[in-house]
Order: sequence, then structure tokens, then C-alpha cells
Amino acid sequence: IVREERLAAEAEQACDAGDPAGCTALGKAYLYGAGRPQSRPIADILLREGCAADQAEACHEVGNLLVEAEDEAAYRYGLEALDRACRLGRLDACSDY
Repeated sequence: IVREERLAAEAEQACDAGDPAGCTALGKAYLYGAGRPQSRPIADILLREGCAADQAEACHEVGNLLVEAEDEAAYRYGLEALDRACRLGRLDACSDY
């Protein structure tokens, strides 16, 4: 737990400094409750930021999160994020949609 909290704090500092990889890591911490309280809405925001900055991992994570959404717009964004992750080289995302 202490390690996860330390890693999440480091990711938060990196994200606050404008590092998209830090935002991706922080988004995953919120998504999975690893070092931060689990919060899908916060994870969604952070992972979308990472995806917009061409972080394949962020696109993959937010895509998987949103393709299960009942909201049509969120579902479509999820598919687009998975496609983007695939095009950015995250090959496991290519089979997720």
C-alpha cells in the first residue's frame, strides 16, 4: 500500500508538471484504486488527457473503460480511443474493439 501511494504521489507530481505519462499513471491509480481512492470519473478525465497527448496506454485504458458505458457518446469515444491506442502501437488494443 505504501509503495502504491508513493507511486501515485509521484505520478501526480509529474502530471501537475505537464507530463502526459504521469497523468496516465495517475489515471490508472484512480481507476484501479492503487494508491488513490478508486474513482472512475477522475480516472476518465486523466486518461482522456493522456490519450489526447498520444499516450497509447491511456487510450487503451479509457477505451476499455468507456466501451462498457451505456451512454452512446461515451461508448463511441471508447471505440475511438481503442482505435487510437492500436494506431499508436498498443497491439492488444487492436483486438479489443
